[in-house]
Amino acid sequence: MNIVRLKILNFMSIIDVDIHPSQVNQIVGQNNNGKTTILKALEWAIKGKPDASLIRRGEESAEVIVELDDETIIKRRINAKGMQSVDVRRGEFKTTSPQAHLDALFDSTAFNPLDLLDPKKRNDAIMQALEFKVTAEQIAQELSCPIDRLPAGINYGEHGLKVIDQLYKGFYQRRAEANKEAEEKKKRWQTYHNDLPQDAERPLMHDEILSKIETINDQKVMANRVLEKALAEIEVIKKQDERLDKLKKEILALDSQREIMESAHKEAVARVKSKREYILNEIDDLKVKTPKESPDTTAIRESCTNLQIQEGELKAKMKEADAYVAVQKQRVMVDDMHAQFLKAEKIAGELKKRVDILAGPLREKLMAGIEMPIKGLSFADGQFVVDGIPVDNLSSSLALKLAIGVARKIAKKNKVICIDGAEMLDEKTWADFRKEIDNDGFVYFITKVGGCFVGLNDSVIPMSNGQVIQ
Repeated sequence: MNIVRLKILNFMSIIDVDIHPSQVNQIVGQNNNGKTTILKALEWAIKGKPDASLIRRGEESAEVIVELDDETIIKRRINAKGMQSVDVRRGEFKTTSPQAHLDALFDSTAFNPLDLLDPKKRNDAIMQALEFKVTAEQIAQELSCPIDRLPAGINYGEHGLKVIDQLYKGFYQRRAEANKEAEEKKKRWQTYHNDLPQDAERPLMHDEILSKIETINDQKVMANRVLEKALAEIEVIKKQDERLDKLKKEILALDSQREIMESAHKEAVARVKSKREYILNEIDDLKVKTPKESPDTTAIRESCTNLQIQEGELKAKMKEADAYVAVQKQRVMVDDMHAQFLKAEKIAGELKKRVDILAGPLREKLMAGIEMPIKGLSFADGQFVVDGIPVDNLSSSLALKLAIGVARKIAKKNKVICIDGAEMLDEKTWADFRKEIDNDGFVYFITKVGGCFVGLNDSVIPMSNGQVIQ
């Protein structure tokens, strides 16, 4: 649908304007003469706004009438109390829900193509033309990531490109933190790993040493028992030798007494002889019982000494065992550090994959079905590009072509495009613009400070003091 008539009464600075637009309508004049107000009046007629300040000063009401080429007539009026009414009819048919009908007929988003020439507004302007939404479920599936592990605070109601950009920044920050953590754990592991002693042969452990010491102690007990027995036998031999010496002395004494008493007392001699025989028998008996050789205690004592030395050596090995155990504990700790480093590295790697996906492939995949305003337009590395050239670096003619393409995409319902501030265009850019829009099926309302541009079949609407100059 196209607009075939626009009538404005007492709206803001406009007194009475009645326009029968052609395809291109240049609204020209000096500042503060009502040029932009025409565009605002058209927007108000479609969207509405209960604001009494829209009425021209000194008037009781304001009214805007819009007629479309399908005989639809839109009439919106507002009084001094701010109460407005809207009437939408087509021939004899009058809609009972006029605002809902208007919302269905016209696009709700206002867009000035010249905004695309402003670097600060370019991305947002282009995004307006691209209907692109994503959900947390979509993103989680594409990234193979649980929903609860997606960055928090993401507004999925925003434009899909902005959502992906937020997600990219969130995962990029996570990846940077994960890389830092992995690097710190790697350095920590390497430091402790380098300090580990070289692998050594396993020494005897505490339990093994204690077992050997216990065996040696048993051997020492046995050796001491043998030694005690030998010492006891030596003591017996010593006492028996002393007894023999004593008995031999008694024999000599008796022999002496016998010689003295032999002649005088035969009876006494007989008693002495009898006692002598008894002692001789005891001497013989002692000789039988007494060992021929004393036990050799030297070897036994050497054995005990050797056992004592072995015990000392084994106890010294306790320190070696303690050192080995300490190293093994340190090795376990270092192995745990290595495992933590590998885990952190794996997490960082997974985050890198997600960052790489968000940086390009995911955008391309999700935007594959979106119709672009112009051929060659895509989004890469956080910015829009045309055939690989950032929109900031486009030639003025290509930038203008993009602006018009975006405007057409946004105005897909009503085919009306309003351009406010065309004075920023030079003659060449205007010529390129005029050539680009000629007979494209859209109606253009264009405001310009000063005189009009030269244009084929353009309708020129000169404004002064809120009125069209006849």
